[in-house]
Formats: sequence, C-alpha cells, structure tokens
Amino acid sequence: MATTEKEILDRTSLMRTSGDPLWVRLRELLLKKGLDPQTTLLADFFSDDASFEFGLLVVPDCRCIQFGFDYLHKSVAEGVISEWEDLTDRYQATPYDQQFTVALKMIGT
Repeated sequence: MATTEKEILDRTSLMRTSGDPLWVRLRELLLKKGLDPQTTLLADFFSDDASFEFGLLVVPDCRCIQFGFDYLHKSVAEGVISEWEDLTDRYQATPYDQQFTVALKMIGT
C-alpha cells in the first residue's frame, strides 16, 4: 500500500505533539541527534518486533534516515535509538523508496 501525504502528516503530528511516553522519548532522542522534531517529517513508523519500532525520517536538508527505537527490557521512557542509518544517497534502492519520495516532495524537493 502506498504511503500518502496525510499518513505522513498524521505520524509527524504525533511525533511533534503527543504526550504519549513513546513520542516524548522519541523527541528527546531526535534532539540529542541534532534533529528538530518540529521540522522533521516522520515518513514511516511501525512496530517491527516486541519493544522495537522502525522509523524513517526526512529532515529539512533532505537527508533520509532509517532508525530503530528499542525499549526491550526497559520502559518506553528509557528507550534508545539502536539503529541509525543515513540512506540519503541510496534511498531509491531500498524497500522504502516510496515513503522517502513522498516525504521529500513534502519537504520541497
């Protein structure tokens, strides 16, 4: 199923404003990575395993980042980013090409 701009906007809104512990922690971790959640798009985000969330970000400078949020054996509020990969130069060759393409269009490229 193709990712839509509305889905990206809905996920991004949760990331930016939700008081749920998962979103609060994700905002904290993104800030520590030097990304502003208020200007970053969450192109995709889903549970990939027990206590592990998979995500795709597009930032204003058009970088495409794949990450993993891991909270196995800890509370969500203590979760960590356990994977972080810049796919900017090769996102078209990933299974997430469509999500990144839609988010990049939204950023303005």
